[in-house]
Amino acid sequence: MMLYSSLNTMCGQNARVAFWNVENFFDTRNDTLKNDDAFTPQGENHWNTKRFELKRDNIYKVIVAMGAPMVLGLAEVENKYVLEQLCRATPLRKLNYGWIHYDSPDMRGIDCALLYRKNQFKPFRSKPVNMSDSAANYFTRDVLMVGGVTATGDSLYILVCHMPSKLGGDNADRHRRRIAKTVRNIVDTVASAHPMAAVVVVGDFNADPHEAEFRRAFGFDSKGRNAEGLTNLMYALGEDEGSHNYGGHWSYLDQIMIKMPGADRASVMPRAVLFRPDFMIERDERHATERPFRTYSGQKYRGGFSDHLPVYVDLSF
Repeated sequence: MMLYSSLNTMCGQNARVAFWNVENFFDTRNDTLKNDDAFTPQGENHWNTKRFELKRDNIYKVIVAMGAPMVLGLAEVENKYVLEQLCRATPLRKLNYGWIHYDSPDMRGIDCALLYRKNQFKPFRSKPVNMSDSAANYFTRDVLMVGGVTATGDSLYILVCHMPSKLGGDNADRHRRRIAKTVRNIVDTVASAHPMAAVVVVGDFNADPHEAEFRRAFGFDSKGRNAEGLTNLMYALGEDEGSHNYGGHWSYLDQIMIKMPGADRASVMPRAVLFRPDFMIERDERHATERPFRTYSGQKYRGGFSDHLPVYVDLSF
């Protein structure tokens, strides 16, 4: 049984925008400026070329199975080298993907990145937006902002986020609120400067969309809308589902938010989709449920795909 579609059957045009936290997509080399020692041949995870290449190939297979999105935001990417390996050293090269990546201050060396199909999306600007607070000695991932034009001539801005975790109590919550406010300001600024552009925010927010603190930080009402006109598409999905499973509980840490162009496009708001093929799922006997088939479980090598599932949305302009 085929686990993924043939490259030869892929649709030549689509407007699919996706996000996936690929879980520790590291190369095997030690970066002396980052805390990546575990992902080296001598490290505790015994990360070697064979394991890296399987990880790379697993990511490629999921991208193709997902329909080869027009743009795909990624989290937990170490550097440009791993993206080059993904796009050039696998059959993904036949789909002519480009990539955008900037090194961020995250101490583990994991960043956000964007893949895009060159015949469907042409970036005209990109920049990393610093979310760290150096005065407080607090360093985290940048938000990646990319603006571009689709094959149909429509403008599209993408923000790729990987919010810090909640570890750290009140201090962590304060930084998470600060980052959420910055993201909201970016959406408002872009939408004001480019009113006919769609603005899409994707990422791993390390929170379920229905959590009170998260809702307050982004200003979402009970329908997932805020004052900036941003709609969280995950509110339309079932609360018993999710992109991530922790302790037997599913949640949508991975989310898609959108501000459609024009004055009011609520009537044509697209729906987010959870990509959950059987080959990305394994049984969790301890909690009598299922979970994503991940690369590691603790320090035990599993050889799977990621501890997160992808999400996507199909846009029509």
